[in-house]
Amino acid sequence: IAAFQGFFVKASMGLASAVIGGILKWGGYAANEKQSPKALACIEASFIWIPLGLCLVIGILMYFYNLDKKRAEMSKVLDERRISVNP
Repeated sequence: IAAFQGFFVKASMGLASAVIGGILKWGGYAANEKQSPKALACIEASFIWIPLGLCLVIGILMYFYNLDKKRAEMSKVLDERRISVNP
């Protein structure tokens, strides 16, 4: 399980770097030079607006994630199954 978790963390970090690199390339980013307004807008979007948007989406998904409300019922079902397996 830890190996899978490590793999997916590394894969997602690589994918995020590729996406950010693509956005900066599209914006015309040039290292060690004065940046164009489009490049500055892409830098701002990459490090402020896209993460903020993703955080909002995650917050909305978490609001509708009602596992906490179902936890008592799930625990009851699991306890009943444990009792039926080990009488």
